[in-house]
Amino acid sequence: MEVKLRNRSSSTVHYSIEDGHIKRSFMPREVKKVSSEEVEKLCFEEGGRVLLEQYLQLSDKELAEKLELNTNPEYWYDENDIKTILQGNNIELFEDAMDYAPEGMIDLIKDL
Repeated sequence: MEVKLRNRSSSTVHYSIEDGHIKRSFMPREVKKVSSEEVEKLCFEEGGRVLLEQYLQLSDKELAEKLELNTNPEYWYDENDIKTILQGNNIELFEDAMDYAPEGMIDLIKDL
């Protein structure tokens, strides 16, 4: 099964997986389709879990649950959600985003 990975950070994200000889680079905001097996393998690579939890947004909630990724509600926000938060009057929602959002989303908030 294919899933989407989105680089939410303002930096290029790279990873390599020895099992399968996979090397990927994601430019800022780039989205790539990868296999769910690749995502599972990435979780077992050094730093892979951090990339998935903080910088790369996985599109499949079931897979994220299966891999036991730390995905609070802010993890699932997309660019439109962030724009809505920034343009809205709900300061509590903005504070939650700043307090609990993954690092990549914080980068996106800064850029917007």
